[in-house]
Amino acid sequence: MFDNLKRVGTRSVKTAVRELGDDWLRRIMFDSLIRRIVEKSRQERSAKEKLLGLVADEAFFLILVPWLLILPAALLTRWIPGIIPRNAEAGLGVLTTFAGLSYSLWAVGCQWRLGHGTPSLQAPTEQLVVSGPYRNSRNPIQFGALLYVLGLGTLSFSLATGIVAAIVGLIVGIAYIKGIEEKELAVRFGAAYETYRKQTPFLVPWRCRVEACRGTPSGARKERMNKTSTSGV
Repeated sequence: MFDNLKRVGTRSVKTAVRELGDDWLRRIMFDSLIRRIVEKSRQERSAKEKLLGLVADEAFFLILVPWLLILPAALLTRWIPGIIPRNAEAGLGVLTTFAGLSYSLWAVGCQWRLGHGTPSLQAPTEQLVVSGPYRNSRNPIQFGALLYVLGLGTLSFSLATGIVAAIVGLIVGIAYIKGIEEKELAVRFGAAYETYRKQTPFLVPWRCRVEACRGTPSGARKERMNKTSTSGV
């Protein structure tokens, strides 16, 4: 009995210490960043400031980040033989790169037009966007980025390189989304985001529930609905 109690007590202490460490790490690394994003979203910014932030953000994520993923992946996969003929790999790379880039830019355009903001942390959206590509995926920019990295890595080196780079990008992206992005969106948009989160797929575009598809209107739709109801009265 004493040994059992001792094991339970030791496990409880270890659990408490681990939870305390996790809480301290979360407060230091995440809470300050989340608070900063929320504050940024409440600041008035001109269209020029938003555009400059968007250009810098897209240059970083379309040029620098993909190659930071692709080049190490190419070194790791240089001994792996081609999975399919090289011409087929190149063709697949072109199609995937174009599809991913187009899908991401569509989502960015919806954030600009409907959310009155950008993916940049310097000028986040002012409204929750649930239409366009966000109708069937909560993270269409990330999904498009994965296709873009997969295609660019395949086109530049090999299909194996593209797959490895995309997997690493997926892991890093999920860590950021779960650790920071979902928390700051919940702070900024409250119950509306929680409803949208529960009813819309996380990454891969798929049919969402009817409630979410009809769901929480973005800022532009809210204004149109309010104007319509007012004029009707």
